[in-house]
Amino acid sequence: MKIQEIKAREIFDSRGNPTVECEMIIEGIGYPFRGLVPSGASTGKFEALELRDGDKNRMSGKGVLKAVSNVNEILKPQLISREFLSYEEFDNFMISLDGTPNKSKFGANAILSLSLAFYKAWSYANYGAVFLSQGDSNLSIPVPMLNVINGGQHADNEVDFQEFMILPIGFSSLKEALSATHSVITNIKKDLKSQSLKH
Repeated sequence: MKIQEIKAREIFDSRGNPTVECEMIIEGIGYPFRGLVPSGASTGKFEALELRDGDKNRMSGKGVLKAVSNVNEILKPQLISREFLSYEEFDNFMISLDGTPNKSKFGANAILSLSLAFYKAWSYANYGAVFLSQGDSNLSIPVPMLNVINGGQHADNEVDFQEFMILPIGFSSLKEALSATHSVITNIKKDLKSQSLKH
């Protein structure tokens, strides 16, 4: 697969924070595959570096224009017209270009946006869709994981665990699973409120 075009931009994630989106067009396919980078509320000390601009006068220092520029100005010329036979080959090439253990040269957010876009394109070209690329012919709807109680450093309570989650397993439909989940969440909130506890 040869990459025909790449365009990165700054967008907002589900928390309203800036993040990187990459659009990639593959020769012979003609429409864009997008990689949007998620961002957690907390970052571990061993995680890859999410490159932020640090300019407190713009987006409270959380802008990602440096990472976007790294894609558009530095990485794009290295990738256009280059052929990759697999997504592993693509990812390994990106990692070797960066050359740092935590992806700090270009930013993990820049690299991940490209990696996600390429994986979607590769999956489409080889299997027709990302979910078909996983090799399991027994298709089923995934079980949702739902956060019901927050704790840890990002909550205003004294709960040590960061998240308490439930998985509605064993229901015959997603509708039934979500209905049961709603009932559990509602009852947990009532129980916590009756004991004057925060959730």
